[in-house]
Formats: sequence, structure tokens, C-alpha cells
Amino acid sequence: MGDDGSRDDGGSSQVIMFDASKRETHFSSNGFKRLHRRLRNNYKVVVNKDPLSKERLKEASLVVFGGPREKFSSAEFEIMKAYLHDGGSILFLLGEGGEEKYGTNINFLLEEYGISFNNDSVARTVYYKYLHPKEVLIGNGILNRGVVTSSRHISGGKKGDLKGQDKRKKPAILANKKAVAAGATKENGGLDFVYPYGSTLNVQKPAVAVLSSGYIAYPLNRP
Repeated sequence: MGDDGSRDDGGSSQVIMFDASKRETHFSSNGFKRLHRRLRNNYKVVVNKDPLSKERLKEASLVVFGGPREKFSSAEFEIMKAYLHDGGSILFLLGEGGEEKYGTNINFLLEEYGISFNNDSVARTVYYKYLHPKEVLIGNGILNRGVVTSSRHISGGKKGDLKGQDKRKKPAILANKKAVAAGATKENGGLDFVYPYGSTLNVQKPAVAVLSSGYIAYPLNRP
């Protein structure tokens, strides 16, 4: 059983840990339930509700912070840096508004690796597929073709329409922009993705960006 009472694959040697010690908005039993169900088929999934410690983190191959809403201490940053140095992996997730909205300070650590969250939001400049402008369908944002290769491997190479897509005819005024987006999507391997209620990043070496907002959304072409 996982720390959240869920069934896990006890035979797996790889552990994915969702942190819940910083009042995260999302973890395995809250917000990530569907993801959790898929992960536990191949990994052991646990939830951490205790203060961060070197001993606790080293139990996991990957630690996920899904929208932390509290600040980290200097000691906790040092613990996470040591964990990364020893070969561990950490996934930080924030939504629109970045650090300012969430009341956290994870940029202090991320900036050492060439990454930082911006206090902004990505929005679609014209109506397309989804009603809310912050539910952004991006068709020209793949910066690394490895993402396309991996997605095809996971899906078995099948390309299907996104569920819930609006099949109605769109206003003619959007025709040119749609054609531009379609061409850009083709150039990037034909992979569309939805980026809902998210912020942009600043990315510089040694970090590498894999997705961008493209040039139909605003801000333009941001990681």
C-alpha cells in the first residue's frame, strides 16, 4: 500500500514520490488520480507528508512537487540539491501566476539550473477548439522532436482527434491563422498539445526547453 492508502506495484524497484508537505494543489490522490492509476501499473507510488529530509527523498527515483503553496527553507534547498547530485530527479509544477500566485520560492533552486517560472499566463489570441482563452491548444510548439517520437511510442503510433474537440465550422476570419498553425504543426511532427492555465518559463543553459507557446498563443514562442 502507498502512503495515501492506494495499491501500488510492490515489485517495482522504481519509486515515484508525490510531495504533499508544502500544501501542494496536486498529488496522487488529489488532482492526479488518473495519472496515479496509470503510474502504479509500473511503478511504486508514494506520498510524502513529512518534512523534507535526505533519508526520505533517497527512497524515490522521482519526486513530484505539484503546485507547492509554501516556501522552502535554505536547508530544504540543500537537501534537494544533494538529492539531484546523487542522481535523483525532481519535477516542479506551477500554474498561471507562477511563484507570486502560489506563494512559493522554488525559483531560488531552479535558477541554479537555468530555469525559472514567470508570473504570467499563456492565452490564446483567437478562438480555436476550446472556449476559454487560457485552455490553449498549441500546434506549433515542439522544440525537441524527441517529444514527438516518445508520444508516438506511447500511443502506438496512432493519431487521433482530441476528445471533445468542437467539430463545428469556425469563422472564416480564422482560416489563415489556422492554415499557418496547421503547417507549423506538420513541421513539428504533427503533435498538438493543450496547455491549460499555465505560465511561461525562462530557460537558459544548461537547461534545455522542449515545448514552447508557439506563435498563435501569447506570450509568443516562450518555453
